[in-house]
This record gives sequence, structure tokens and C-alpha cells, in this order.
Amino acid sequence: MTIDGAYLTSGAAALHALPADEAAEFEAFAAQDETCAAEMAGFRETAAMLGSVVAETPPASMRANVMRLITNTRQLPPLTEDSRGRHAAAPEEAPAPGVTSLAAVRERRFGVGAKWLVAAAAAAILVTGTLFFVNRDSTSQDPAVAMANCVAQDTAAKTVEGTPDSMGKSQVVVSASCNAATFSVWNLDPLQPNSSYQLWVMQGTTGARSVGLLHTDANGNYPQVTAEIKPGDTDMGISVEPAAGSPAPTTAPIVVVPIST
Repeated sequence: MTIDGAYLTSGAAALHALPADEAAEFEAFAAQDETCAAEMAGFRETAAMLGSVVAETPPASMRANVMRLITNTRQLPPLTEDSRGRHAAAPEEAPAPGVTSLAAVRERRFGVGAKWLVAAAAAAILVTGTLFFVNRDSTSQDPAVAMANCVAQDTAAKTVEGTPDSMGKSQVVVSASCNAATFSVWNLDPLQPNSSYQLWVMQGTTGARSVGLLHTDANGNYPQVTAEIKPGDTDMGISVEPAAGSPAPTTAPIVVVPIST
């Protein structure tokens, strides 16, 4: 086995993916080449780490949520004229006679081994059902946006209309698979400057969890708000609070919409 051939197959050897005859030939070569042996040991340690990284069973809803969100999650930032120029690789000059190209050595030594390890990681994902995301885009969705998209795309989500009254119209879209609900309200009466509308997720009459203050946009409308829904939550509602908000409702809710999870 040649040196190049050994380095090209070190990743496959670490994963026991070589035929028996090639594996025996590689082991014989690695026994005489410290660099090759160390490279294979490193690949084996990485493969073992990938195989043991999952310590608990993922929730049943995880796969459905990931598949629902993946269509809206950009994996790479958009390519701009600046980034094209920044990332364009300059043409490599041909090495002088008798000189080995460092880039070529790196490609031979690490290219194939790295591809084998990527394949091993993909296999681990398929076996365990767990995905590990590496964020390569600083502008990727924040959790609140992802949760709102999850509810919006859930075809099984349940829509609950609030009872129309003098305080306006309200609606909640509840997604059991997303563990979230999106609240909408229209035509609320304007408040004095020292007061604000505050949205809550309520647990019957025993408690309430603040979602935040409601503020109108430039057109005078209240934006939709998506909140996490937990076991025991029964309603979403609005109360009138001081301008800075309250840790718990200080007045009776003026709008209450029941939810189900």
C-alpha cells in the first residue's frame, strides 16, 4: 500500500468500512507509519464520540417539529457581491519541480477521512433520531420566530374564537405538536398613557404567566403574539396593567380565550 493510498483510506479504516484484505494491508502499513496510525486513532476517537453523544430519548414531537421548521431555516447566509469576492479562492500556483503542494497533501490526507466521518455522523443521526445543528448563519431565526412559524404551518392546529364584545375580537390558534399558541386581537379601546394591555397565559384561577405588553404597530394594529403552552395552561387573556406591566394580573381580564394542548 502506498503512502497516499493509506492516508486516503484511514477514515474508512477507522470506521471498519474496508474489505478484509484492504483492512489487513492498511493495518500492516499503519504499524510502520506513526503519522498514519495517529490519524486513524483520531478518527476512531471522533467516531466513538459521535456514537455515544446521545444520552436520552428525544421527544416524540421532535422529528415533526424539525421537518416543519427546516423549510424556513436558512442554512447559509445569502451570497452577496462582497462575499463572492471575499470567499473566492485565488488560483494556486503550480509547485516548482520536486516540491509537493501543501494543499494537495491536505486534500489527500484529510479530504476522504473527513467525508467518512461526515457519513458516520449522518448514520448516527438516522439511528438515534436526534439532530445537532451547527449555526453557520448569524442571522438565522430566533426561537420566537421559529415557534410562530411552527404554529402557522401546523395543519392540525386548532383555532379558538374569543367571544366578541365591546373590547374587540380575539382569536387563538393552538398547536399541540408545537406546544405553542398564537394570539390575535383586534379593535381594543385606546388606553391612557399610564396604562398598558398585558397578555397572559393562565392556569385556571390559580396563576398566570406573562407573555408581555401589547403595543400597536404603525397602522394602529396589535401584532400576533406566539407563546409557549405548558401542561395545566387553560386560557390566554388580556388585562389592563400599569404602563410598565405587572408580574401578575392586578385587574380582572377583559379578554379570555380558552386553549387546549
